[in-house]
Amino acid sequence: MISHPHDLHSTRIAAVNVDTDSIRTDLAAVDRLVGRDTYSEFSFGRWHSHVLANATGDETDDEFRPQSSPAIVTPLGKSLPAILALVENTFYLDRLRWIRVLTQTDGLLIPHVDFIEFNRSTTRLQLPLRTTPSCLHSEGQNVMHMRPGEVWFLDATMVHAAYSPPGPSRVALCLDFDIPRQDIMTCLRQPSKSAQPPSLVERPPLERDQVKSLIDLGSILDLSTIRDILRLLGIVHFRRQVHAAACFEWLVAAAERSRNALLVQRAQEYRTYCLYERKYGKHFTW
Repeated sequence: MISHPHDLHSTRIAAVNVDTDSIRTDLAAVDRLVGRDTYSEFSFGRWHSHVLANATGDETDDEFRPQSSPAIVTPLGKSLPAILALVENTFYLDRLRWIRVLTQTDGLLIPHVDFIEFNRSTTRLQLPLRTTPSCLHSEGQNVMHMRPGEVWFLDATMVHAAYSPPGPSRVALCLDFDIPRQDIMTCLRQPSKSAQPPSLVERPPLERDQVKSLIDLGSILDLSTIRDILRLLGIVHFRRQVHAAACFEWLVAAAERSRNALLVQRAQEYRTYCLYERKYGKHFTW
């Protein structure tokens, strides 16, 4: 791994201790949760979002939206007291609007841009509670591993993605604050005086013949295989030096290779949906 960001907007801002018996007890409870498929158009494998606090206090109200109302702890949140205590001891809560636990194993969160369906964004932090070096997050050209206990500001207005291989589930807190980005340090009860540099993953370049092989998958592309192929295309960025959004260009090119006009149209629409334009409450289906 290397520690030199390349135009990385997201950044590590603090670190806390998450290696406690009480946290491990709550993580075991998280492992038993049944996942919901609210964001299945973005996720492949097992990636799930569980709501611990939002404006309604209803854990099934899990489709994210910016809000100005104070966060109300859900019954699920109350059942995870150590995780809530960690949040309360680490952050000021007056501008906190959402608390979610994200779980991922053998899964991919496809490259996408958040907040494009809204007229405003929130300031988002992520705090991994359990992870391994093989669990990766990305932004643009960069791929990084977020260590347990690191508090990260995530610039979700940039193209970003996440990948976790088979094995223990990666569990992370996702916290949304209704504050300007430049004031993000004011949400920390004990701001870190010196943040450790992010741990970026070094990958070999993607060769031209490898790109051709990806596009040639269009020869077997149809509506029954497109998600399987898209998952493969989305993972390439985590293994080779290429921008996260490149998977959509390959998908469109593969669809053109298939000579199926409907597939080309749907591939183009999916690229638009993930990166450029979508309406709140409208979900993409293949």
